[in-house]
Amino acid sequence: MEMLTEIRMNAAKKYLLRTDKSVEEIARLVGYSTDVYFSGQFRKHEGISPSYYRKQYKS
Repeated sequence: MEMLTEIRMNAAKKYLLRTDKSVEEIARLVGYSTDVYFSGQFRKHEGISPSYYRKQYKS
């Protein structure tokens, strides 16, 4: 299960930095049924929210 989460988080980070898709769209693309659950998992894994990750690292 950890490996699947790692794969999903890596894909989500790429989407966050390389596209303008919403967090809701990205959640669905990487296999989560809701953006709320995805955001919680992302925060647990990365320590910050998906939106903050995008603001922090997108150049």
